[in-house]
Amino acid sequence: MATNTLLTIDQITRRALMILHEKLTFVRSINRQYDPSFAQAGAKIGSQLRIRKPVQYLVTDGATMTPSDSVEQYTTLQVTSQKNVGIEFTSAEMTLSIDDYADRFLDPAMSALAAKVEAECIKLGTQATFNQVGSAGTVPATLSTYMEAREKLNQFLAPKDRNRNILIPSRFSTKIIDALKGLAQDEGEIARQYREGMMGRAAGFDWAESESMHTHTNGSQTMTGAVATTVSSDGATQLAVDTLGNTKTVTVGTVFTIAGVYAVHPETKETRAVLQQFVVTSAKTSDSGGLATLDVSPPMFYGSTGRKNISKAPADGDVITYVGTLSAGHEQGLAYHRDAFTFATADLELPQGGAKGSRAVYDGISLRVVKGFDITNDKHPARVDVLFGFAALRAEHACRITA
Repeated sequence: MATNTLLTIDQITRRALMILHEKLTFVRSINRQYDPSFAQAGAKIGSQLRIRKPVQYLVTDGATMTPSDSVEQYTTLQVTSQKNVGIEFTSAEMTLSIDDYADRFLDPAMSALAAKVEAECIKLGTQATFNQVGSAGTVPATLSTYMEAREKLNQFLAPKDRNRNILIPSRFSTKIIDALKGLAQDEGEIARQYREGMMGRAAGFDWAESESMHTHTNGSQTMTGAVATTVSSDGATQLAVDTLGNTKTVTVGTVFTIAGVYAVHPETKETRAVLQQFVVTSAKTSDSGGLATLDVSPPMFYGSTGRKNISKAPADGDVITYVGTLSAGHEQGLAYHRDAFTFATADLELPQGGAKGSRAVYDGISLRVVKGFDITNDKHPARVDVLFGFAALRAEHACRITA
């Protein structure tokens, strides 16, 4: 007599992780760090990991040496975001083959979980990116806008290797796909590099589309303002601004430029012919006189050091131009090098009581599945969890594409 074999929790966990991995279009294309020290018994490091950035030095002319300060800068990665999806199935359904079980239960559950993780990471990555191209209000329909994004990455010395990506919503790809059809790699190359949403490789990028792209909505402030107080601290991350209007909002992710404040070459420190772009990193509301102090990125380094990134300190009265339309939403695409962003997961504790739990790690992603049993209704409730963090490592190696 044939006997049915119940699926094990380990089988379910491994398959769930594989499905989740396939659904993560953006996360799969960036730096991924699985760090067991986040959850290692007896040696936990907490929820924060500091990641070093390269030291920047200043080159001087002539025979006389002028030592540069060796200042290490860090990005803090917080592994504090936990997302889960709950499912429930009967004992009879536990006798399915793993393929049938995956099709009926795991695939839709992992699709939902992946969509939430992707959307959060894409939003954070977009809001951390200060470089931007495109015309707000118009979906880019020619390759030239995307080549401008490539130009931004080049200007900030992003590596010119195969780790450059462009991720766009389908509304963008509808407009641009015709221009790409003669440039993309052949079918075999696409199959070799397959990931969900993959469009092909063209113009030095791997192209993919996602329906989780972030839409940035501007605040109610006037779209032209001014610097209120001259920046006097090299490396400042705050900027006093005025003429915003009475109690008006400025939203996270708002991009702006300052008249006369130009970008500089990251190594030679020569002034470029383009204004430096900045992004607002926390929401603010102006006072009754239209004044607010904005938190901004990148930090404003204007002194003669290796960290210099702007031609001069923003001065009182310099005109500020905010990108986009008042209170309007602008859908965003992203061009980026893999190492512009990082994603990390950590092990979650397994249950110590009657519930069964299993963990699996694959390609830098750790997933936990915990299964219980409802004796009254002969059902197996289960939850799938991921604990993760996201950070911009080198935001200058990314560029938003606005519409």
